[in-house]
Amino acid sequence: MIQYRKWTEIPEGIHTKTQLSKMGLKLSAGQAVTATIRRYGRVYKLYAASEATPKAKRSAAQIEAARRNIERAQQSQSCNRCGQYNRRGGLCQSCQFDEMIDKDWRRAIAQIKQLAERDNWVVVDTETTELYQPEIVQIAIVSAGGEILLNSLVKPKTPISAAASEVHGLTMELLHNAPTWGEVGARVDELIGDRLVVAYNAEFDNKALATTNKLHNREGVGGDWLCMMELVAMVAGDYSRYHKGYTWLSLSEACSIWDVEMTRAHDAAGDALAVVDLVRQVAGQ
Repeated sequence: MIQYRKWTEIPEGIHTKTQLSKMGLKLSAGQAVTATIRRYGRVYKLYAASEATPKAKRSAAQIEAARRNIERAQQSQSCNRCGQYNRRGGLCQSCQFDEMIDKDWRRAIAQIKQLAERDNWVVVDTETTELYQPEIVQIAIVSAGGEILLNSLVKPKTPISAAASEVHGLTMELLHNAPTWGEVGARVDELIGDRLVVAYNAEFDNKALATTNKLHNREGVGGDWLCMMELVAMVAGDYSRYHKGYTWLSLSEACSIWDVEMTRAHDAAGDALAVVDLVRQVAGQ
């Protein structure tokens, strides 16, 4: 049997099975291989076109069945939401992202609305000596109805950093005669009790309580915490694909978006009252 090494060597009338099919031909029963060609380690069989049989023309029913099969195949490889090509079917990557954002938005709104309907929660806000090992220098606790249950300055054991003092305006001199955490902590534990604790940046305020209790050799209460900052970020929907998370808004930014008046920014009581109002405003949208 002849074996060719280049496609240009193959004479007219000899073709591969695929080439014959494109010409409207199919192999006859028992048709033998005429020659082969070896390319890049692969052997292709060649057949004589003169020995092949013309393909039968498809009926109208076959054409329609083929059309439906193609249509079904295209649908199985199309996004269920936008209809664009998607090899795996289901939702394309863009629509998966949009679906995630929508799902998070619905979940956050539902949580905030549930919160607005309840009254067994309090807002806790703190001002501290610094960011990394924060000791509380002011703490406010406000009820779900907007009543200030506690608003107290606290004399710290550790110095207030210049950066922190610039934000909240409190200094060691101003706090010289303020009550210590030993005097304030018990009241904080009593007010929190078994209530849900809501905070704007709950991780930080919870850390501030834990750090302050540790400095004063107190256990303190744990409680369940809910971060309003995280919920607001999901409602705002500014998701960073690079950081794989939502962009957080400062309390003043969130209040500006939802038309909440902030009378005393970076004052524990003022911020806590703003959080209560923010819950109502976001729940009402």
